Amino acid sequence: MPQNEMIWNPYRMVPVQDEQPGRRNPLTHELFQGMSGEVEAKLTTLTPLLIGVQEGSHKRHIYSNLLPIIPGSSLKGMLRSLAELVGNGCDVTNSSDPKHHKCEASDKLCISCRMFGMQHKKNSFMGKVFCGEGKWHGEGQPKILQQQRVLLANPKARHTAFYTTSKNVRKIYHHNPACKDGPQLDHNQQRENMVAYLHPIAADETFIFRVDFSNLEEDEFALLLYCLTLEKNITLMANGREHTGDLYHKLGMGKPIGMGSVKIDITKLTIQAQESIFRYRTWEGTDPKVYIGEALHKEIMGRTMALCGRRDKTMTHLRSMLLWLTNENRTFRYPEPSWFDTHSITKLKDPITGK
Repeated sequence: MPQNEMIWNPYRMVPVQDEQPGRRNPLTHELFQGMSGEVEAKLTTLTPLLIGVQEGSHKRHIYSNLLPIIPGSSLKGMLRSLAELVGNGCDVTNSSDPKHHKCEASDKLCISCRMFGMQHKKNSFMGKVFCGEGKWHGEGQPKILQQQRVLLANPKARHTAFYTTSKNVRKIYHHNPACKDGPQLDHNQQRENMVAYLHPIAADETFIFRVDFSNLEEDEFALLLYCLTLEKNITLMANGREHTGDLYHKLGMGKPIGMGSVKIDITKLTIQAQESIFRYRTWEGTDPKVYIGEALHKEIMGRTMALCGRRDKTMTHLRSMLLWLTNENRTFRYPEPSWFDTHSITKLKDPITGK
């Protein structure tokens, strides 16, 4: 998305919050004071998805028992990245600004480390959110796209006009609905050494997965629900125009070439009554609260209302990147290598104004 060009870079830098992360002692696992239960969810691929293994120049999706799966670690990583940005958590890679340095003490944890865990030298906390693997859900066999010839290059020296010197940002990729039928292909025979052949899961395939949570505090539970559901039917500015649509996730490899757009829907929420946690002691307890349908929708909306109502720069820019535009007319790709030689100070367009 260089300025004064028709094309848009596939990514954009979303600013983090200015405040330092709030760090505190988590509710530890022997104390049953918080929210515990499970979320059942459905994931639908909107563009091809690949979380794969390397076989020479070919990359194939991970399988288990002859069917594709989504590793729980991949789902957890996707949710954690969102939680760090939305919840103002630390940067576990320690590549960000000093305010958002990695948590180092298990009794002073940011919200994302309290939820998903931390480890630093001899200090560790296992976290309170656990993602199971996503299992393909359908009849017969899923559709696999074969021999998708794409250009996948390793990171190179950064174009400083694109990569701001500020570390108060996170890199987020645009959705590209034009890639629903397949990723952007490469036909340049001169770049054969940079070509990979992908075998991704096609769009419109469904996976089901479960997220277990234990002892979450109210703000942690709200953040978990928001990061799972995001926002639906919202109106906002993107590319200089007002749009109405839904926010969706990005997952897996190939994001710069339009892959990895997925939609997540919670189908069932179970919250354990605190008394039932002690059932193993008393052989008694209270039945859990189970939410489905309209009751589920109201429960999620009630708990995520504050996050959905935020209008700070972090949320404004994040929404403009995660919005799925069915009438998208932008072309997403990187400039040709020669372009950088004559555009050393050209910056990226603003995803909100389009300028």
